[in-house]
Amino acid sequence: MPTYARGSRRKARRQRLFNSEAAMPALEQHFTIKAPPDFELGIPREPLSYSICFPDDGNSSPKPLLFFIGGFGFRRDGDYVAGKLVPHLVSKGFITVTVGYHGSLVRTTRDPSFTVRPGWFDDFRRVSGVDVPDDPGAVIALLRANGVSELPPEFSFVKQCGTDYESFGTLGALDHLQVYADMVRRGVPFDRNRVMVFGTSHGAYLAMMLLKFAPHTFSAIIENSCWVHAIETEMNNLWQPHRHHFDAGGVRVYYSNFSPWTREDSSDPHFLKPEHLEIRDLRKNHYQGASGVSVISYHGVDDQMIPAQEKQTLWNVLRNKVNLRATMVTQDDVDGRLFKNTRHGLDASLIGLFDHAMTCLGEVPSRVGDDFQRASLRSLPCGTATYEIEYSTDYGFNASMR
Repeated sequence: MPTYARGSRRKARRQRLFNSEAAMPALEQHFTIKAPPDFELGIPREPLSYSICFPDDGNSSPKPLLFFIGGFGFRRDGDYVAGKLVPHLVSKGFITVTVGYHGSLVRTTRDPSFTVRPGWFDDFRRVSGVDVPDDPGAVIALLRANGVSELPPEFSFVKQCGTDYESFGTLGALDHLQVYADMVRRGVPFDRNRVMVFGTSHGAYLAMMLLKFAPHTFSAIIENSCWVHAIETEMNNLWQPHRHHFDAGGVRVYYSNFSPWTREDSSDPHFLKPEHLEIRDLRKNHYQGASGVSVISYHGVDDQMIPAQEKQTLWNVLRNKVNLRATMVTQDDVDGRLFKNTRHGLDASLIGLFDHAMTCLGEVPSRVGDDFQRASLRSLPCGTATYEIEYSTDYGFNASMR
């Protein structure tokens, strides 16, 4: 069952019930559905939530659908996204969808719990010469009482994220396909021939993974500074510790996010295999069926996360597959409004970027017959394994790695 947003003056307006039979959309709706299975690691999934915002212009003709996907730490209910960006996208005539996709909140989990690695306390006692109880809080209190302002980085904590972890592309993309299918099954009125995705940073990477997984479903992609391949230390930053920290009453404490991915033992079911990395590499020849899709792409010449030459390699792969318009932003393009620098994300105005991309795109292109209607079988060879996604006309799908 959907839940509905609350507000003061707009409460009644926002709480108009969605009735798929009557096809009378509310201004804003929120749904919680079953998430697709974690087909790679088999870890249980929490329910998947998403929000839809509709143009309220009195025009009942089917409107194009637009997914906005934010990057790491994305909150679809954040002040900027929910308060400014989404209303702007809706004002342009798009039914706009935001999804609480897998891993999106790994870095921003509210009230997280912290643990320590095995042997942590024994190592601390040996190095410090102080007999402390097996309690991280007691260690921090001891440091604070002795005027120590930092717990040494080698004693970083591990932040627990429940069943969430950094899948880096696969589950996040499947979550958006699950939402798309759920909207069709509910009878949400949108133009199924005009479905777009707008993403930035890791969200842009998910947009391009969607194009790989469901090349017949989307008519246009707008991406800003997308990742080009998986970054192992992003998938499990225990391998690159001390990157994050928090203040514990005057004591700096370093931490890493917990992740199930491992690379120590190849027999471990969570071992990160070359095949796992290959499916996450956008530069592979995995775009069969995407002919006719428009891709509007932006990247900074000084991007410190994804070097410009790596993005150029992706563009070279895409040129013969899609209708590509690529912009490598240089210092000459920095205007302080649309592009504020040439680094990752360009510090771009997302509203301005979308408007600029739509000017380049013109009309939203139309493509007939999504992957579900076609009952497509996506078969993507990756080293010694093959990733498959089997779509059915009842808007179900099954992803597997064989």
